Amino acid sequence: MGSPNTYSKKGEYEKAIKYYKKSVRLAEKIGDKSGLSGSYLFLGKHYIKTKNYYQADLFLSEALAISINIGDKHTQMSVYKELSILDSINNDFLSAYQNYKKYSTIKDSIFQKENTKQITEIQAKFDMERQEKENFLLKEQQVKNEMIMRQKTECFF
Repeated sequence: MGSPNTYSKKGEYEKAIKYYKKSVRLAEKIGDKSGLSGSYLFLGKHYIKTKNYYQADLFLSEALAISINIGDKHTQMSVYKELSILDSINNDFLSAYQNYKKYSTIKDSIFQKENTKQITEIQAKFDMERQEKENFLLKEQQVKNEMIMRQKTECFF
């Protein structure tokens, strides 16, 4: 028994589709909208590979609707890319271009958000390290000052 990814890598798309359909049923049963949209996405991709473009369009449309509903930008990005491919295959180049632009816009947005997050984390780490170094230097100076005060006190007695 394999996984859908294993079957897909081997080019056994029908077996992969069978497992993704099981995944759909499970996601529906437990109310996992993210899992459902992801499964629909993968079904759409595999139906493109098997040249069943009607089914591919149905599943990709469902994946898009759910991913928009739950705000899943990563899945939306992937769906728009697959819809662009599907539209190109169907010679609908205007729609392919529009879907590719949506894919690209979301991809850039995600990339920008991830870069901003990384920069913020790096800045926070830098600030914390600088503060720790300043604290260390202040403590070191305090110890020196205390030693000087002790020496002065000892000299008087």
